[in-house]
Amino acid sequence: MSGKKFVCICLILCLLLPVLPAQVFAEEGAPAEPSAVVTAESIPGTDGAVETAAPETTQPDRPTEPPKTQTEPVQTTPVVTTPATTPVPTTPPQTTPPQTTPPQTTPGPEGGQEPVPGNPPVLTGYRVSASEIKKDGKVTITVSVKHPDATLRQIGGKENLDITRLVDSFSGGTVSVDVTSKETEMLTYDVTFTDLVYTGVGKSLRFLAGYKQTREPFNTLEVTVVEAVEYVPPEPTISYGGGGVQMDSSVPNLVVSGYNYGGNPVPAGGKFSLAFTLLNTGKLAVENIVVTVDGGDNFTIDGSSNTFFYNKIASNKQEEQTVNMQAVTGAKTGAQTIGITCKYEYVDGSRRGTANGEIRLSIPVIQPDRFQVNQPTLPEAVYAGEETMISLSYVNKGKADVSNVEAELDGEVDSAAKVQYLGNFEPGKSGSIGFVFTPQTAGKTDITLKIQYEDAGQEIHTLTFPLSLDVQDSPVMEGDDMDYLAEEPKSGPGVWPFAAAGAVLLTGAIVFLLLRRRKARKAQLNPEETWEEWDLPQNQEYLGTEHQDEEETTP
Repeated sequence: MSGKKFVCICLILCLLLPVLPAQVFAEEGAPAEPSAVVTAESIPGTDGAVETAAPETTQPDRPTEPPKTQTEPVQTTPVVTTPATTPVPTTPPQTTPPQTTPPQTTPGPEGGQEPVPGNPPVLTGYRVSASEIKKDGKVTITVSVKHPDATLRQIGGKENLDITRLVDSFSGGTVSVDVTSKETEMLTYDVTFTDLVYTGVGKSLRFLAGYKQTREPFNTLEVTVVEAVEYVPPEPTISYGGGGVQMDSSVPNLVVSGYNYGGNPVPAGGKFSLAFTLLNTGKLAVENIVVTVDGGDNFTIDGSSNTFFYNKIASNKQEEQTVNMQAVTGAKTGAQTIGITCKYEYVDGSRRGTANGEIRLSIPVIQPDRFQVNQPTLPEAVYAGEETMISLSYVNKGKADVSNVEAELDGEVDSAAKVQYLGNFEPGKSGSIGFVFTPQTAGKTDITLKIQYEDAGQEIHTLTFPLSLDVQDSPVMEGDDMDYLAEEPKSGPGVWPFAAAGAVLLTGAIVFLLLRRRKARKAQLNPEETWEEWDLPQNQEYLGTEHQDEEETTP
């Protein structure tokens, strides 16, 4: 072998040595991309103008051609060997693996990994320790939460629950969590916020709920606490003296702390004294007080004015006043009102204000009872077994209704209606109340008539009229006609016509006697009516005249 060939072979080997380690490393299974592509940008001190053909010369299947005798390629040896001496850890930016979020998993029941459910927790309700929450008030609120797709085992236990307060309508307080579900059941738990202080603004309670050992994002839960009463500050006024803002004091009020009218209902038309006490319940004194008493339609002032003046009533002080009054005669029965109107002034700092108030007092009024029932008049004769009537006249002279009038007959007599319900009698009504009864035995008979009613004040009154009746036996008919009728008729022809005529005469006599007695009793009750037209001579004359006329007209 000649010396030139040996030199050429040595040069070729020098060119191949930097490429052989990369090819061997690639064949062993290691990643070859960082060493397979070498750019000028990865070589320190280069400006990208140098290009390398190393990848084309590292293909093992290409035959190596012996170079020509020219020695120009030796000049590129420093450039090619520079990447070989460059440290391999330098990684190009485009081959760096991106940062990825590991999957959201928690230890499973058997030590494996289970994904955390994607559905967020939700609120199911809340409990408050107070029915009304005002500004700066302390309260304890318990919020119930459920996570439909999670269990206590999946989140790793109660200690992994994480609750964080957010900015809301409450401040301060402590947080505690109580799990209410079993290990493998749907996760439910209560979050208790103790000693929260209400700020007076809004009604929301907000917090974050999540789990410590998972990468699941926390969820914002919000409760609207309807028991919270938002604070409304009073309107400030400008102080003219000291500059700045100063709050107004409350307006003082005058009230009637007590009154007296005598205690008993006032009768219509009656006079009485009304005494009342005015009390200043405010923190400021009132001045220039004018009090007016108004009796309305049912009362009038009796001998005095209805207006009164007071110079000043200090805070929590009182003044007494007495007014003579009278109920009008037409006042309605029941509670009637008297109005008291107060107009006054007060001084709040350097500002003078005015105010007024109206107070109503209730006074019971009653119309006097003027229902009158007259004594009954007894009949001249009362016969056993015959109906007798007694009436009582009445009149309502009052100005109010008489209610629930009831009439009752009490005694040893027969009557179809011993109790009568007559209803209400309006003012001015008059009439009579009648009792119809039948005594059964002769002799002295005692009866009692009762009239019961309610006056306008719903008080029950009973009027009693005891009566003693001298009952006589029924009269017996006398005369030859009765003896004749009592005889037994003889048998034979011609007896029946006489018997029929006698029966007719007997019936007429009985009817006549009954009518005469009834008319006599009626005349005792009403003397204006008489029986003159029923006198026997007149009847006979009338019957005779009628008979004569019939004879004249007969041919």
